[in-house]
Amino acid sequence: MVGGFAAAALTWPLMKYTVAIMGGIFGMLLGGSIWRAAGLDPAYAWSGGLTGLIFFGMLSFMVFRGSIMMFMSLQGSVMLVFGVLGLIYKYQDIAPKVTENLTAKSFVLPLIIFVPATLGLIWQQTHYGGGPPAAAAKK
Repeated sequence: MVGGFAAAALTWPLMKYTVAIMGGIFGMLLGGSIWRAAGLDPAYAWSGGLTGLIFFGMLSFMVFRGSIMMFMSLQGSVMLVFGVLGLIYKYQDIAPKVTENLTAKSFVLPLIIFVPATLGLIWQQTHYGGGPPAAAAKK
């Protein structure tokens, strides 16, 4: 118990930095993916990843609560989509068709993940986004 409390006391002040690191890693992956999807030279995909790392790392510092909501909705969306894909791949007659369509249209899988993540982010923001708007608070 003492070790658990000591670890909690140590990690609480470092939480903002951890969220910024998560945002940077997410941005790095997203930047490299966008670089490759745009058809640019794959040898320089690191520059797209570095741009995403800096942008999302700094954005996570500035929009702390929103970035946590974004990470949670993205994680839930990925888990949902890959769970459904896992169930679909259990059926041997459907699996080759799904693989063929996902390979031919490379934008479909990120879109299938992005839509539920956006819906989850909107839902979290409306239910747990904070207090009333500033205009309503003044009245």
